[in-house]
Amino acid sequence: MAHDPSTLTRRAVLLGGTAALGALAGGCAVIPSPSRIEARNPPAGQFVEAAGLRIHYVEMGPPEAPPVVLVHGATGNLNDMTFDLAPRLAGRHRVIAFDRPGLGWSERPAKEGWRPAVQAAVLREAAGRLGVEAPVVLGHSWGGAVATAWALQDPGIRGAVVVSGATMPWSDGDDWLTWLKTSAPAAWLGATIFGLWAERDGGASAAARIFRPQPVPEGYLAHLQPELLLRPETFRHNTEDIERLDGELAELSRLYPDLQPPLEIVHGLADPIVSAQVHSEALAQIAPRARLALLPGVGHMPHHDDPQIVVRRVEILSGI
Repeated sequence: MAHDPSTLTRRAVLLGGTAALGALAGGCAVIPSPSRIEARNPPAGQFVEAAGLRIHYVEMGPPEAPPVVLVHGATGNLNDMTFDLAPRLAGRHRVIAFDRPGLGWSERPAKEGWRPAVQAAVLREAAGRLGVEAPVVLGHSWGGAVATAWALQDPGIRGAVVVSGATMPWSDGDDWLTWLKTSAPAAWLGATIFGLWAERDGGASAAARIFRPQPVPEGYLAHLQPELLLRPETFRHNTEDIERLDGELAELSRLYPDLQPPLEIVHGLADPIVSAQVHSEALAQIAPRARLALLPGVGHMPHHDDPQIVVRRVEILSGI
């Protein structure tokens, strides 16, 4: 069953789950310097310049195949997409997975970098510089807001796949603390706490919280490079994204009735992080060309737990 929206808070909907994934980056009582973290976790892909920023991406699949762009959620990086979903799609698609601005290895705009519309514009330019035209855009969780913003900015895309997407406002009235939570001292403290928390079990309990009720796939933690989140600036960007999203969605969602590209929406009904009722069901009601697939018993990670459903939604939009 979907969550009762009256019980939702910012922490329950997003921070409680996605910040728990930050604990995966632990394993040391004292956080190493950013340079040491980066030396242990080198870029998995290449870089393209967009909006004056270095944007990190991984590309797979035939260059002439229908393109699909993958956008990860909060408290993560593109490795979440390249662990399983990107290789599955790469047989019949040109797949490009981006690090969202400010996370992973991608740089962040100095002004309003937390806005889904700003991130969508940066990634659209990056995709264009790579020669991508009319892609399918897939966004998971926080990335779902980027996918819908992209669809609003570029009606010519083939469509958007929104997986467990945070796309609608939920309004818990916690905004007055945003300035404190997104400060540099808070970011350093938060990264320290999550690192110490994860030291207890190597991050296994945090991963289990994100994937529940499904198990964590074998090898996922090793692939993710979650330690990158423990760089204080990255941690601050992630917190800023989460804390400011509710207000951004209040503005963005007013434009959803004007969406022209088709949407394929996939959401697990057992998702403890982002409510299917508050977000995906509501989005499907107001977006003109939306189809909704609700998955009983599936949690926050359908692209890992039931990837064939997600792949099929991409294929529908790409015409395969």
